[in-house]
Amino acid sequence: MRFTLLFLLFVLLAATWFGGCARQGDVVYQLHWAAETGDLCEQENASSGYQEDHLPSDIASFRIRLLTRQRQLMDEEIVLVRPNCPEDNPQCINPDGGEYLFRDLIPGSNAVIEVLGLDTGGAPIWYGLNDRVTVSPDQVNTVNIMMKRMGRIGYGFECMQVGRAWHAATTLRDGTILITGGISTIQSNFSCSGACDFLAATRSVERFDPATGRLSPVTMEPLSVPRAFHRAIRLIDGRVLIVGGSRSALFDGQRPPTNGLNFRAEPVDLQNNAEIYNPEGNGGRGTVDAVITMNEARMLFELSEIPLDDQGNKVYLISGGFNGQQKLDTAELFNFNIGNIPNFPPGAFTTIPGHMLAARAGHAAVFLNDYGRVLLIGGNDPGQPAVETFENPTDNAFQTYTLTGGELPALHYASAILLDAASSQVLIYGGSVKAQDGSFGDPNDPVHHYLLTHNPGNSTGSLATLSSTFGTAFNTLTLLASGDALGTGGGYGDYRFRLTSSAMERYVKADGVFQTVTYGGTPLAMTFERMGHTATLLPDGSVVIIGGAEKDTTSAPPIPETARKLIPTIEMYLPQQ
Repeated sequence: MRFTLLFLLFVLLAATWFGGCARQGDVVYQLHWAAETGDLCEQENASSGYQEDHLPSDIASFRIRLLTRQRQLMDEEIVLVRPNCPEDNPQCINPDGGEYLFRDLIPGSNAVIEVLGLDTGGAPIWYGLNDRVTVSPDQVNTVNIMMKRMGRIGYGFECMQVGRAWHAATTLRDGTILITGGISTIQSNFSCSGACDFLAATRSVERFDPATGRLSPVTMEPLSVPRAFHRAIRLIDGRVLIVGGSRSALFDGQRPPTNGLNFRAEPVDLQNNAEIYNPEGNGGRGTVDAVITMNEARMLFELSEIPLDDQGNKVYLISGGFNGQQKLDTAELFNFNIGNIPNFPPGAFTTIPGHMLAARAGHAAVFLNDYGRVLLIGGNDPGQPAVETFENPTDNAFQTYTLTGGELPALHYASAILLDAASSQVLIYGGSVKAQDGSFGDPNDPVHHYLLTHNPGNSTGSLATLSSTFGTAFNTLTLLASGDALGTGGGYGDYRFRLTSSAMERYVKADGVFQTVTYGGTPLAMTFERMGHTATLLPDGSVVIIGGAEKDTTSAPPIPETARKLIPTIEMYLPQQ
């Protein structure tokens, strides 16, 4: 895979530069080019072949825009004027780099730099962006912009120590992201009647700083046990609760799956505990502060945060999941530090009396901000309720949820978010439909997306079907700062999800439709196909996309239909407002 790194060195100069033409607020950019061919995570390997001070041959000119945080132009769109070029040809390129003057920039402002590489006809064919540029006088500011071919996202790019999928990514109080566990080994296994993947988890922990676009150089203390298909959430004191999961599993190629899922796991491989991880412990290297026993081992469950008051007190619902043999209809509540909840002692997991209305695994859960209700969606077998609610902890009851306007199929591995608390709209994205014979269909046909409008105060709502160009399982759905939603990647291609996607879709709330993410009319996609990845929204509106697995097309034939390879990369996307 070929890409270019564009290094921009900011040098703020005195008014004597350029024969006195510079003035306060002017910036001179010194550009150096480097083209590289090879694996994106082998940048420091000498064999990857840097070609410094050399531009890709298909770039004829560049255009740079400077924008504020509000995405409005700081200045007019700027075409680079390169030295040693004829005055009547402002777009000629000096392949050795050069210095370029931009006037009237605001010192101290947070700026966005957007770079387009143009072909001979002026059409954009390369793209790069960095939105963390501070214009500071009297000091050198270095900014790296990764140039990618149009059709790929990204203004930041980083490589993890290990490729991983079905991990957890948790935003910490300082804005960094804690990456925990995940599947780190995938091997083809033919012990099943069909092709299977053997999945093995890791204890690895990494910490990513979006402000620098880099992983922490500090080696983080690992988890107490290997975990994948687990869940993690930040507690009120800044530590991270990491729950359940499995150390290994088989991704099953049988049809229909004998246990109602695409997975098989030995009960001894499942984790029946949670741990509290302190990322600031041990001098920032992290510590496992506590390991707490759960009442039942589970994977493919959901972890939901339920606020109790405006003081930050919360409890945590663990619903459903898979115990290695079958789906679960049980749930547990974790009370971290609140001492006045009857029957739910602090610092412990307590089984919720009664049972869920349906055994669920691979489902979605959405907190409705409506008297503590949590909406449980999908993961059910056909004939069982597709949706139910957990009422607030003082009721400890699961209730039937009544839908009007349509029926929701038995979706598995879909994503769902609360779009708007005021309108109580829940967006349900993709998934794979389980049929009556126990088989899973192709998420690409005929899966739709859905908009569920909840009626506050009771367990009823209306359902509308949304069409889109694509449907996947093990995708991500992220609520953007604009109120729209971003859907990325996932697996498809029948019950084995033997294909993976790099696609990106945006749900435009004002229009109620999905649209392919584009830039300048060109559809954008992730740099890699991904399923089992994570997508995290940052305060500045950017989205950090981490890890995942993709269809392995590099292995020598015959390639098993389930063969996959793990993605070790982190990339960042800035939605256009």
